[in-house]
Amino acid sequence: MKTFDAIRELRDAGVVVAGGFHSPMEKECLDFLLRGHQPVIMCPAKHAPRQRISRNWRTAIDDGRLLIVSPFPEKARLTT
Repeated sequence: MKTFDAIRELRDAGVVVAGGFHSPMEKECLDFLLRGHQPVIMCPAKHAPRQRISRNWRTAIDDGRLLIVSPFPEKARLTT
């Protein structure tokens, strides 16, 4: 609960948050963040185009609020 409260505070304060958003809890945090108006930077641990883009992610990308960046090449299947 403390994590979700902290994420809500960051969202409401308009703080830019960057993360991988891999674990189930991190994915829930991303959902909370995307309900706000602040920018979010997502850094997945694989090549970005391989990621499934959900409808709310697409909306945030189109609004210029979600940036997905990855340093990994397309051929990288798993990273450590």
